[in-house]
This record gives sequence, C-alpha cells and structure tokens, in this order.
Amino acid sequence: MSRRVLFSVLAIFVILAAAAAALVLTSRPPIDQAADAVDARWSPLATALDVRYDALQLETVAVRDALGDDRQILRDIEATLKRWDGRSSGDGDAGTVIANRLEGLSSRLTSVVAASPRLRAAEPVGDAARAFEDAAPRSKQTAYNAAVDNYEDERSKLPRRLVAGLLGFSPRHTLELAS
Repeated sequence: MSRRVLFSVLAIFVILAAAAAALVLTSRPPIDQAADAVDARWSPLATALDVRYDALQLETVAVRDALGDDRQILRDIEATLKRWDGRSSGDGDAGTVIANRLEGLSSRLTSVVAASPRLRAAEPVGDAARAFEDAAPRSKQTAYNAAVDNYEDERSKLPRRLVAGLLGFSPRHTLELAS
C-alpha cells in the first residue's frame, strides 16, 4: 500500500474519531440538563403521590371491610403499594413505572366499586374514594410530564440519539393519573 493511501486512511480515521468525540462532548450537556429537570420535578410529585397512595391504601381497606372478603384487585394494590414504599426519594423513572401501575389498579378498583351496589352504598368506601381523587397532584404531574417530554425531545434529536444510550441516558416514562 502506498504511503499516500495509508496517510489518507489514517486522516479519515482521525477525522471520524474527532467528529465522534465532538458529538459526545456536545450531546451530553443538553441531555444532562433535561434529565436534571426531570429529577427536580420528581421529588415534589413523589411526595404528593405518597399522600395519594396513603389514601388508596385506606380505600382498599374500606372496600375489603365493606365486602367482608378479599379480592385479587385488593391484593394487587397492596403488593404494588409495598413496591412504592420509599420511591419518593429514589429513582424517579422506576417510581413512575410503579405509580402508573398503581393508577391502573385504582381505575380497576373504581370499576369494581361502580359495579357493586353494596360498595356504592358504603359511606366509608365513598369517603376514601373521594380522598384518593382529591389527592391527585395534577399540576405536579403536568410539570413532571412536561420535563419528561423535553428530556425525550433532547434525547431523541439527531445526532444526539446516536450516543444518548451510550452515555447512559435511557428513556423516561410520563405519569398518567387515574381520573
């Protein structure tokens, strides 16, 4: 191989390495900033969700007492509430996954209550359901979801999407509160 070809290949390799380094160096700060914004929104949201899920626990107890027996939905809620404990200070994305599960289970519980004349007539069940609904942190959810959307936008822009995963920036989930 001639020196000129070897030099050209080496020059191309150096240029590609420099471009890759520049891509990594310029991609990290905006994604980091967006991730920090998500984390900052998680803490107040998780604290409000602690209150909401305490109300869900009370609703679960009220439904069990009104039915006089146990149902799978009640066991599922309790098991997921155990997974939630301590999430307000931990990993926001893992907490969001658990919170979304709890919100889905609460919707199922609402359907169970709506379908049962005995549960609809039970005052403690109605009171607990209202307390759960009143504890919905809608404004905090909106702020958190906006931060997650911004993070996902930053993470998925070209050329950042090429290195985001390599830099440890994984997808984040939004929170969907039951209505």
